[in-house]
Amino acid sequence: MEASRSDCKEPPRDHAVRGVVVNSRDITDRRRAEDELRNSEVRLRSLIRSTDEIVFEFDEDGKYLNIWTDDESLLALPREQLLGKKIPEVLGAETGLAFVNLIRKVLRTGRPESIEYHLDVVGGRRWFSGHFSTIPASDDARKTVRMQARDITSRKLEEEVRQRLAYALRSINECVSITDMQDQILFINEAFSKTYGFQESELIGRHIGILRSDINSPDLIRQILPATLKGGWRGN
Repeated sequence: MEASRSDCKEPPRDHAVRGVVVNSRDITDRRRAEDELRNSEVRLRSLIRSTDEIVFEFDEDGKYLNIWTDDESLLALPREQLLGKKIPEVLGAETGLAFVNLIRKVLRTGRPESIEYHLDVVGGRRWFSGHFSTIPASDDARKTVRMQARDITSRKLEEEVRQRLAYALRSINECVSITDMQDQILFINEAFSKTYGFQESELIGRHIGILRSDINSPDLIRQILPATLKGGWRGN
């Protein structure tokens, strides 16, 4: 119960208190809702701490309504400075417009959408993947969108290294092929293609055995992979 008290005074000149008025109302439902909201917030924060994701809530205009994270160093600005701002104000007009368009598409279709983007934060440039989905709301409530952002910087750096390595391997004059543990061809360079007379599309996914000479004994073929795993194999 919630109660309020006020003095009841009559007009007489002495302004003496003639009684007390007490108003009360049942606020059980409100207190229960407040308790559930606090408990939900605690559970959500606990969940965020157990993952490496940042969770944002946006309205249809891309305004930051809420942010849940255990590491503010991965935000473009401190949390309190972001709240109330719109995405284009923080990420710039071009990137911000891409975000807002995705948010409105998610609200319109109800289907999730994803985006990859980078931010310059305290520790340098970081890459993130963002997954957008609607937040359930009652019919009369304004619908909002949740974005779960994951730091994918390590993956991006690995991809960059692989791309540079592939470029280097494609550019050299020696024949280079890469296979998996089952001897399925994953990569060949241009020199390899010219030497063996196959296009890349003809070999990728095929067993390396199709390129080996019939004059090589089966025992020799069986020695190549184990020897390579131990440090290398050399032969004709």
